[in-house]
Amino acid sequence: MHDQYAGTRLGRQELDGELLPDVEGALWTMELIERCRFSNPPLATRGEGDHAKHRGGAEGEARSQTLRFAPGPSTGCAGPPPLQKQERIEFVRTVIGVDPPASAGTCGIVACARDAAGIAHVLADHSVTGRRPEAWARAVAAAAEVHRADRIVAERNQGGEMVRAVLRAADARLPVRLVHAAQGKSARAEPVHALFEAGKVVLHGRFPELEAELCGLIAGGGYEAPAWAGPGGPGASPDRADAMVWALTELMLGEKVGEPRLRRF
Repeated sequence: MHDQYAGTRLGRQELDGELLPDVEGALWTMELIERCRFSNPPLATRGEGDHAKHRGGAEGEARSQTLRFAPGPSTGCAGPPPLQKQERIEFVRTVIGVDPPASAGTCGIVACARDAAGIAHVLADHSVTGRRPEAWARAVAAAAEVHRADRIVAERNQGGEMVRAVLRAADARLPVRLVHAAQGKSARAEPVHALFEAGKVVLHGRFPELEAELCGLIAGGGYEAPAWAGPGGPGASPDRADAMVWALTELMLGEKVGEPRLRRF
């Protein structure tokens, strides 16, 4: 248990006895995150094509992944059916959200998927720090291949078309969509926070850095890194959280959300 929770907020609070309050006015709290966590993530079996190269795909094309859930309890969310009782779940679409860094900071890279029941899944945090553009672009391409992503959604505010160019240089087949941030990070996060509150999002395991950033996004605007967030400290940019928000916005709040097309492998 110590190895599983060491270094996390829950571990510091429950194992070390520290009092770690939530940021006042934060959109996310650890209570909400725990409600939406699947504590024993599923084992993925994808059959043929498991190690196939990423193939890009047409606009809006959906992919299917079969997940067999390992035994174990789940805290679950209010909305989704109990995950441990499902034999498998079909992902109809998988997206990698990317928040490119302004310089040598953190490039937020978060993989999310949507299932046939309309539930979103936060699968993995592939974010990297201190990398040159070609290096973080390779990290995005690697994440896209691992998760067989249908779409890369990347913010263009830092770099414009250079973002697309560097991603395509890493893998010319990447299906890249650039998005422009017209609002602040917290404002963009509010509709995604509502999905968490409605039980429409499941976290596959623990993501300490991502969760710390979520807990620093303040309703009405602004960001304040929690005191328990670790080396990032107050003032750090919530790059991972922003990448997750872009991915979930594309999956759950986009124009074609109501019309998934399921393809089996």
